[in-house]
Amino acid sequence: MTRYTSTVYMFALAAILLLASCGKNPIGSKVDRQAKLVFVKTDTLERRGIYTMNIDGSELKPIAIKGDTVDFPGWWGNRYVIGETPTPWVINHPRWSPDGNKIVCQLTWAAEGYVIMIMNADGSDKHVLWKVRSATLWPRWSPEGDKILFLRSGGLGAVLGIGIVDSSGENDRDFVINGGEPPHTPVIFESDTIWFYSYAGHDFQWGPTGSQIYGTGRVNEKPDPSQPLPRSPATEIFSFDTNTGNILERLTYNQVYEDLFQLSPDGQNVAFRRGKYTEPKPNSFFVLSLTDGTLMEISVDNTINGFWNWSNDSQNIVFAKNENPDKYRKDFYLYMVNIQQQNEITKLTPFRATEPDLFIPKQ
Repeated sequence: MTRYTSTVYMFALAAILLLASCGKNPIGSKVDRQAKLVFVKTDTLERRGIYTMNIDGSELKPIAIKGDTVDFPGWWGNRYVIGETPTPWVINHPRWSPDGNKIVCQLTWAAEGYVIMIMNADGSDKHVLWKVRSATLWPRWSPEGDKILFLRSGGLGAVLGIGIVDSSGENDRDFVINGGEPPHTPVIFESDTIWFYSYAGHDFQWGPTGSQIYGTGRVNEKPDPSQPLPRSPATEIFSFDTNTGNILERLTYNQVYEDLFQLSPDGQNVAFRRGKYTEPKPNSFFVLSLTDGTLMEISVDNTINGFWNWSNDSQNIVFAKNENPDKYRKDFYLYMVNIQQQNEITKLTPFRATEPDLFIPKQ
């Protein structure tokens, strides 16, 4: 073999390896191939449940589906088999723990029977935090991984308040804003009257550290429960002291409706849907810099699901997009966008799925 042909073969081999690596990793070099998604797979009822998958599409694995057993003290035999009750069962809102070793989610085991379930990343050791004294919605890990923030449910999705519980299931307590009875008591702050009326888990979440909680409030206009959501055109973002519930800061003053907000883990940006109820922008969401006020619009071709989440490195947003607007809520697939390259939106799943969360291992 001549030096020339040897060189050609070497270049050809390098090209083949490059193409193979690109085929395995559609995200390219922007995200580590070992980055892991957790999400709700929705393609069929029998296969519905929580799954994990590498960002390149490999190692798709069901970790919480019908037939799995959950440690559930107080239930018959202290065990619950997912899907064994005659009432509709749902497992949703999965979230990675800060270290990527565990997943928290919401298990609906009976009509209005919402509980917090925690499991290892591989689906083992499923157990319910059974000492929480109310039905629970939208659980979220604290940045340190030692606590969980959730909404207390009064049935039919009604929110009674905000709770915090240790990740061990002990020490269930209320999070009370400025001494009121959240989330319906008006609060005076900077001469404005604020109503913290929460109807979804996106309305309250942890700040960059466990010492702060962030939430949205309706400013100077009392929510009218008889009106369709949103019940106020002006929704702003506030931060609170976790221990006292006191308002620390008002972060936005733009007097527009900010829906389903998601704070980045580093506290630098917030993603949200924007616009009045009569003027929705279902094909867009926005990213607002809390450091310099820069507003970036991220648009997609079709309707997006409200369940978007930041990756733990605060650089990527994963979300579900409806590829068939005629089948609203039935045809969502997972996508990702890097906030530094917002024009590059990457499809992550060939099957229907929603509620993604992305964990990227630290280098």
